[in-house]
Amino acid sequence: MHPWDRNLSDEETMRAFNEQSISDTEAAITRLFRAMPHLDTIELCVLDRLTKAPVMEGTVSRSRLLDVHTFNLRSSRMRLLRLGLRCYLSETMERTHCEAQGRA
Repeated sequence: MHPWDRNLSDEETMRAFNEQSISDTEAAITRLFRAMPHLDTIELCVLDRLTKAPVMEGTVSRSRLLDVHTFNLRSSRMRLLRLGLRCYLSETMERTHCEAQGRA
């Protein structure tokens, strides 16, 4: 978390963490495909830094990434779900499951 966010409530801290995790994951997927044009798929698992429990996981194909960007979805979370990632991020401290097919 950023130093200026240290006074946030637990709920606000979790929300900010979730948003940053989603944004960072989407950016990393895009950068990996751009840097390695020979890759067709990437299997990934994003772990919670403290508990080491998965917060996002799945397999992303290059073709699906291109398809998702043509939808012009405004939500990064929806783009990741459409890519096929399973998200275990929540607005509360509980671990919840998002539908991998984009039904949050």
